[in-house]
Amino acid sequence: MNTEKFKIEIKKRLQDKFEHDLLDASLQNLVDIHNKLRFNNFAYSLRELTRHILERLAPDEKVLNTAWFIPISPKEPKKVTRKQRMKYAIQGGLPDDYVIDTLEIDVDAIGKKVGDNIDLLSKYTHVNPDSFYVEDDKVKELSEKVMDAVILLFQTIEESRASLTQELEDNVNMTVISNLFYETIDSIDYLATHYNIEDFTIDEITLLDIDDTIVFFKATGDVNVNLQYGSNGDLRRDDGMTMNESFPFTGEFYGRIKDGITTFELETETFEVDTDCHWG
Repeated sequence: MNTEKFKIEIKKRLQDKFEHDLLDASLQNLVDIHNKLRFNNFAYSLRELTRHILERLAPDEKVLNTAWFIPISPKEPKKVTRKQRMKYAIQGGLPDDYVIDTLEIDVDAIGKKVGDNIDLLSKYTHVNPDSFYVEDDKVKELSEKVMDAVILLFQTIEESRASLTQELEDNVNMTVISNLFYETIDSIDYLATHYNIEDFTIDEITLLDIDDTIVFFKATGDVNVNLQYGSNGDLRRDDGMTMNESFPFTGEFYGRIKDGITTFELETETFEVDTDCHWG
């Protein structure tokens, strides 16, 4: 991967001004062809950028709270390693057997592949004869290998999240209707004497976050409703009427993982049905 392509790809995944500025400064080192430390400086600054991003994606308190976290050393029970941060960034607190058996993602193998390449960054941050006299062709080869590894890390996180979202959708559908649509929805209740939920569809589920026991997500879709005007007696006398309408809904929910994410206890953060279209 060349520098310009890497810059485009990595900038999509950066968050604040510091991360963007550090990336620009890191890449600027590579074009300083008269500086024999250009790859050393690039390696050091990109390593720090990677560390900063991983700490943002996998804060200490979150990693320590997972069921799978095991300290590397009993003398440092709260020390989080880079490998553990990469693991959390990929799977959060989800159990290993679910990630391996259901999602078919080998996080350890991915972490080793990425880690081996990122280790190059550390190797060249220390200046010695082997790392100081790096020929131009070798600088290009090593820098591209490192950039590929960094992009692989982000792509893996995103692909894992996408796989997880797909797995969640089947579990969420029935849970949403049983926990939400069976309760009175004020914005619909206001429209008619009575109403019944006929069915609903979920258009999109966006995974917002995962921690050790909870999955947070946002769902959007449409709910199909039968609106009844008048009582059942009015309908029998032809003094009432019914009509079907469809309304968009948006909700933010969190599900407590049970039995290896096969079932949910769903709780609602926000839930809104937009009935504005009823009024034309």
